[in-house]
Formats: sequence, C-alpha cells, structure tokens
Amino acid sequence: MIGVAGLTLADTPVQTIQAAEKDLSGVQPEANTVPLGATQLAPDAEMAKLCLQGDRLGYERLYGAHGARMKSIAWNMLRNHQDAEDAVQETFLKVQRSIHTYNGRSSFSTWVYRVLVNTCTDVQRGRRRQIEELPENITGQETNVPLRIALQRALGRLSEKHRTVFLLAEVEGLAHSEIAAVLDIPLGTSKGWLFEARRELQRLLSEGDGAVLRRIK
Repeated sequence: MIGVAGLTLADTPVQTIQAAEKDLSGVQPEANTVPLGATQLAPDAEMAKLCLQGDRLGYERLYGAHGARMKSIAWNMLRNHQDAEDAVQETFLKVQRSIHTYNGRSSFSTWVYRVLVNTCTDVQRGRRRQIEELPENITGQETNVPLRIALQRALGRLSEKHRTVFLLAEVEGLAHSEIAAVLDIPLGTSKGWLFEARRELQRLLSEGDGAVLRRIK
C-alpha cells in the first residue's frame, strides 16, 4: 500500500507503482541521497559565499556535492540523457549569472534545485528530442521492463505539477518539506499534489496499461 499524509491507496495498479519506482531509479544516474541543504562535503553557507565571490571553487564544490542528484532529477523529469545533461549545464550557467539574486531565505542548494526544476520545465515545454523509452524486447535481468514502460507512459500523461511532485517524492526520495522549498509551494500543497498524482496514476494504469501490470504480477 502507498500512504500519503494518513491516506492510503490500495487498488491493484497502485500496489505495483512502488516496484516500478525502483526500476525507474535503477536506470537513472546515481542519486545523491544526502538531504538538501545538508552535506558534509561543502556546507551551503560556504558554497554560497564562494559562488557570490565568483570563486570557481564554490561551483566545483556545488557540483561535487549535488551534481549526481541534479543529473538524476533532470533525467527523471526529461527522460532524455542529452536533455538532462544540457539542463544541468544550463542550471549552472543560470546560477552563475543570477547568484546575486540569492537572498538566503532558503538553503543555497534548495535554491539551486529550484533553478534546475524550472530549467527542466522550460525544456519540457519546448522539447524537440524524443523521450527515451527502453525497448520492450529487453531480456535478462530487466524483468520489470513492461511495468517501467507502463509507468513512464502514465507519468507522461500527468499534469506538469503532479508529475514533478511525484518524481521528486517517489523517485528522488525528497521529503515534502524539501519539495515545498524547491517548488516554492506550501507544504500542504506538496502533499495534496502527490496524493492527486497517485490517484491519477491509479486511474491511468487501470484504464490503459493495467493489463500489462496484471500480466507481470
């Protein structure tokens, strides 16, 4: 079962979503599991100070501390490795150009992730490259490929806000407080959007690719 803020969804398609989430995370770049704004490698305040001073070391530390997770988020949002790489590079350029606008109201890394998510959203709206899907004839250890493809297709039909919250929460493992800070939305809104995203995925998988999910159970 999947619970959200005390609520539980238990219908058959939804019970398979968590397994698919593991598969989705299994093909993405390795994520940095350190909570946003808390890294032993380079504290936010130190990185922010160095970047504000135009010190290249600050950006190197930022990439070392958060680069892997940034690539993971970008790939999960864009489903195209080149687009994801471009989005991360563009994010660093935007951070460098607009570092003077950082006001310290959120942690520096949270601000950077907000820039990244906004950049990925812009790419989605003007997308030219195709979304990459694994071929359905993959064999070997990829036993849940049909499930992964079914979930990818269903995610593609979610609204932008629901898809983003779902990916940040279920694939990247961000807490609602972190998602709220990154997206600049209230905590309750993050929880509500995730609940709505799960409910919509349940409906889409039941109506469309539910048959695929039942075959691989």
